Amino acid sequence: MRQLLSTTMCARLQRDVAEARQRLDFLYTMEQFAQVVVEAERCRAAIHLCEEFAERDEDRVDRKNAAGVVVVQARAAVALALNQCDFVQALFHVDQGLQELLALFIESGSIRAYDRAQEVRTLERCRRDILDKIFPGPRAEMRSALSDAIREERYEEAARLRDRLKRRG
Repeated sequence: MRQLLSTTMCARLQRDVAEARQRLDFLYTMEQFAQVVVEAERCRAAIHLCEEFAERDEDRVDRKNAAGVVVVQARAAVALALNQCDFVQALFHVDQGLQELLALFIESGSIRAYDRAQEVRTLERCRRDILDKIFPGPRAEMRSALSDAIREERYEEAARLRDRLKRRG
């Protein structure tokens, strides 16, 4: 017979995941990307335990926490790959993160929310940034001009460039 996790145990795991999310954000901010990847794996193991073995459906970890862990892990793995100038590996991590997010949204029965999710937009923006580094074009040139305008304190020009970048998506 399969052993199930009690409501108390799932609640404890959920608290641990929520606390770990804060640590992950801190570690990411401190650019401790390798630690983020390792800590995120621990979070994902706890999430998986609740998903697979919770006594009640209500005891499962919420999608928002799970999605946040996927994104921060993917971004940390991307940063590690980019530090090695491995653009292909960086794109792989973004795509893997997007696939995992899609699976999360499908499992939770809210596939329509996938397209509107902030986590998805974050990874798609990361993907665009990597592609801009591989294939510089007008968008990359605008970003460079924006950085120059800000550095040189030409704020009106910077605002115009920022708005143009936003319109281009």
